[in-house]
Amino acid sequence: MTTEQQQVPERRCQEWRVAYRDGKTPYELSVEEELSRRVVHDHLTGQCSHSGEEPSISRGRTHGVSTPECLDLRDRYAAGEDIEALQASTGRRWRTLVQHLTGGCSHEATVEAPTVEKEDILRRDRVTAKECAQFRRGIRDAESVLAYADSVEHEYQVVLAHVNGKCTHEVDVPPREPTDRSQDITATECQTIRETYRASPDTEFADIAEEYDCSPTTIERHVTFRCSHPPVDALVTNVEAVQDILESGVEEDDGLSKLSSAEIVRPESAENADRQEPARDLGTPDPERVETTRSRVIRNTDLAHDMKRMYDHTCQICGASRQGPDGDPYAEAHHIRPLGRPHDGPDEPENILVLCPNHHADFDYGRLTVDPETYRVTHTYEEAVDGKQLDVADPHELSDEHLTYHNRVIAGE
Repeated sequence: MTTEQQQVPERRCQEWRVAYRDGKTPYELSVEEELSRRVVHDHLTGQCSHSGEEPSISRGRTHGVSTPECLDLRDRYAAGEDIEALQASTGRRWRTLVQHLTGGCSHEATVEAPTVEKEDILRRDRVTAKECAQFRRGIRDAESVLAYADSVEHEYQVVLAHVNGKCTHEVDVPPREPTDRSQDITATECQTIRETYRASPDTEFADIAEEYDCSPTTIERHVTFRCSHPPVDALVTNVEAVQDILESGVEEDDGLSKLSSAEIVRPESAENADRQEPARDLGTPDPERVETTRSRVIRNTDLAHDMKRMYDHTCQICGASRQGPDGDPYAEAHHIRPLGRPHDGPDEPENILVLCPNHHADFDYGRLTVDPETYRVTHTYEEAVDGKQLDVADPHELSDEHLTYHNRVIAGE
């Protein structure tokens, strides 16, 4: 526990959790309290010694970087703080900080602060040419770059950039060849991937995928035991150990494991199911596979609800928001690569779009496609949206692989 954390009384910790549930973000609370965002976030997520009546929030919950926070990050970086100092004080991931510092983010209001190039960030990362050479030599005997990064004082992404030659150093130790990064995932590497993912709540599929030069979906398949490798000793028998995989933020088992496969695919089988929205993406239920981890969470977790709230229940294609039977805003969560056979799409944010009913149907029938590189929308007959840019919120990362699959298989491009 840090000195700052020790100075926060339990009463204040409880007040923060109440304020968070009333709509305050960790960043807003940190500004009000004149403390680092990381300290506030640690108390909100229960990473402190307090045990009051107000429960902590899920550590897996995503909090997007707001316009004021993005402005603050850029100003602090321009004033001389390096990215590792920003990480320490905010708790933000390296990739998230780089996205906002380089201007690769999207905010409703213009962020009136200068951006920088990624190369500038790497130059300021305090890695000397001598350390760069040590990194490249060190990974030769290390089990992985991730394992090696744990033994040095720099972040994994920083070490990875230097060993792959994405820096300005000219040293006598050559960077890794691309062929060294594109090996098949062996059983040993698979086990390492699973253990690495479980070891830190801040590790994302994309972080591990960059080291192995494969897609985040491939990493997700190995982490969730949907590959050909046996579990070995990496088998997870405690549900809480893979909470974010199984339940996408739900804090306790909702009883779904006791349901039959037929009950699981009926929305009324769970209290937090989306009763308004039909599960069009489900495909044909197969009793022999519906009870797998992937199928178990269909329409029975808060994932779809969280995605809709991220976009204020507006369509990512046209920006429209409909009204449900009770007058509340209404939108639908569409799985780009459909769930169930024969498509076997995962139930994860990277595979979900928030759409109005009309454009949900158009996606289902292959009338809509999205370019994986530019996010340009193509519609077979609706000129109003044809050629538009898909609206993608800052914390939402879409899978290029799933978009390509939809365009090729569903739309038949």
